[in-house]
Amino acid sequence: ERESAKYLDHASVPDMLAKEDGSQIAYYVDGNLDTMMCAKIDASGNKSEGNCRIYNFSGEKAWDPEVVKVNDYYRLYYMSPPKIENPNSTPSGSTIKSAVSRDGINWLEEGTALDLGDMVIDPTVIKTDSGWLMVVYSDQKGALAAASQDGKTFTLSGKVANTDEAK
Repeated sequence: ERESAKYLDHASVPDMLAKEDGSQIAYYVDGNLDTMMCAKIDASGNKSEGNCRIYNFSGEKAWDPEVVKVNDYYRLYYMSPPKIENPNSTPSGSTIKSAVSRDGINWLEEGTALDLGDMVIDPTVIKTDSGWLMVVYSDQKGALAAASQDGKTFTLSGKVANTDEAK
């Protein structure tokens, strides 16, 4: 039985990757730095905070990490918030971006996976036999589903019905 242990402070919107060697990598938004960080936990439970790096990074911040294993590499999806040029203006929409990695620490940004023109957060992605499915949340439209054949570019496929709407 595994002991409960506190691994991180000021971490939100976490995702966890369990690797074949028994280690784990926790991805999270650091509340102090306001961007994505990661911590590696080895098979013995020893933690080392690592600075995940996204090469060719085109945004200012990476939020809401989601990691999916694909064959012999990993794909990271994250929300890239809009740049706020003027604190008195309304920010434009966010985008969901993707990056790939062989080690789960060093990432290469692939580009924009989903851009709906409004603020979308919390991507959840699964690979299926017939392609890829992403669910995001929009303040304006609620939970939305998007589909992809390659996992790189997603197209909106509809709104996810909540239990009240499905009745």
